[in-house]
Amino acid sequence: MIEDLRIRNYSPRTVDVYVSLVARYAEHYGCSPATLGPEDIRAYQVYLLERGTSWAQVNQTVCALRFFYRVRLKRPWAIEHLPYGKKMGGRRADVEALGQAGNPLVPHQSHGLRCAPAGGAA
Repeated sequence: MIEDLRIRNYSPRTVDVYVSLVARYAEHYGCSPATLGPEDIRAYQVYLLERGTSWAQVNQTVCALRFFYRVRLKRPWAIEHLPYGKKMGGRRADVEALGQAGNPLVPHQSHGLRCAPAGGAA
């Protein structure tokens, strides 16, 4: 994953953060993320929200997992099953709002986040 990020010219800080977030995801389940599927990813998103993780970190985790599954593992389902979170009213929306994040290919404008497409730079 590190090489995949570097050859796409991701910053050293982004490389460190993405690797760390995917590692936390793997630690949460106690196995390789390559063995996990869409339902596990969604459950992890819900877990992050329930424990009070900020939307910024939830969305950064989504970016890291999208990259890992789409680029490193070449899993086509990664995009459809990894929606971005969407702020609604307060600091966090209800957990149910996770599924109402809109188009999973485009981050919500207010987040200021961008994920690079698999074949190019952001």
